[in-house]
Amino acid sequence: MNTSTIILENVKLSRPGGFCINELSFELPKGAHLVITGPSGSGKTSLGMALAGKLFITGRVDIQPVILPSLQGAVPQTTGKNVQMVDQRYTIKNRSNTVDGYYQQRYNSLDNEDAYSVMEELLQVIRPGARQDPKALIEQHLAAFNIGYLADKTLLTLSSGEHKRFQLVKMLLNPAPIVILDEPFVGLDVAARAALNQLLVQLTQKGIQLITLTGARSHFPEVATHVLELQAGKSTYFGPLATYQASFHPTAERYDLTGLNLKRIKSQADSIIKMVNLHISYADKLIFDQLNWTVKAGERWLLKGPNGAGKSTLLSLIYGDNPRAYASEIYLFGKKRGTGESIWDIKKQMGFVSPELHAYFDKNITCFSVVASGYFDTMGLYRKLSDEQYVQINKWLDTLGLQLIKEKNSLRYLLASKDLCCCCVLLSKIHRCSYWMNLVRD
Repeated sequence: MNTSTIILENVKLSRPGGFCINELSFELPKGAHLVITGPSGSGKTSLGMALAGKLFITGRVDIQPVILPSLQGAVPQTTGKNVQMVDQRYTIKNRSNTVDGYYQQRYNSLDNEDAYSVMEELLQVIRPGARQDPKALIEQHLAAFNIGYLADKTLLTLSSGEHKRFQLVKMLLNPAPIVILDEPFVGLDVAARAALNQLLVQLTQKGIQLITLTGARSHFPEVATHVLELQAGKSTYFGPLATYQASFHPTAERYDLTGLNLKRIKSQADSIIKMVNLHISYADKLIFDQLNWTVKAGERWLLKGPNGAGKSTLLSLIYGDNPRAYASEIYLFGKKRGTGESIWDIKKQMGFVSPELHAYFDKNITCFSVVASGYFDTMGLYRKLSDEQYVQINKWLDTLGLQLIKEKNSLRYLLASKDLCCCCVLLSKIHRCSYWMNLVRD
């Protein structure tokens, strides 16, 4: 009798840039909950996508069908996919069934009218015949993650932390027998992480088998029983969590910048950013009230707070993405907002990168074009580069080790490479003010 849920024998997988998983074999026992770990670029997400049927591989992959017992409030899932993957970011479609949104859309209410609300999107997940009222079931799951207030908000207006919790709620409403979670704890605050751990325990008690993809030991779920460690696409450990000792340790990557001809910029104003009595609210939710903040030249700040605290909103007021800035007393580089400057005057003096930024680039755009777009503050390359800009971009790609994928479109290279590519957007031109949003995938 076969006692394994997932069997891999001599599995091979290739990705652009020379990455590959080669000759991978393991057998995951029934009832075991696996963590696939390893450093950035080791193949965690690629393997997860392969197990979910999203990438072509060679070799034997045998996933045994599992019949779930009844789930409380839902219909038992006995048909459909055996494996469900919760990606790091959910692709949002509007009522026209298109995905042509733009990064700043969440701050422009008129542009969100074609987007589904959280409740509308989640109601589509509930299978017919549920024993519990669908809306009550959704409200119960939203409350478990402390996001009950999101029910009527459109998906495009969610912060990155709210977006992550929405993804998890959607999975919990109709889970497959085997669920793959790609970095589920990244983007969640302490309370949300504790709530997720508790809900994962409940899922496993109902017979669901979990596979978690994460590079951080602190992000192993409490229910984990087994570990597969990958390095450069090869298995360096497979076995019980109790005997696992990591053979890799996160280190700061150091790059030689001597050939980049970087220049030091001196600010003409004493304060780079100044906000006076800032008040921001949306519907019945107050974000800021009488907030005063000054960032002086040469200072480096960390914005910290729970999901939904307003971190992204605060930065959007600085970068020119949020129209509320014109109704507020905000000074940038000593000049008050709304006194004649254009949004492009602001953006050319700043650099910006966030973990979801690459999701808004055209999937067919190359890594080189993504980096080059930083010179023009656009989500794509629509202007001709100068010879100097062309040389400088190639120097940055060389420095960060991205030359092998510079002509590959963003749909085809690894997530770790996408992060570096977006870093290049910020770094490839000199800015008087730069900020990073949750760039480190801890």
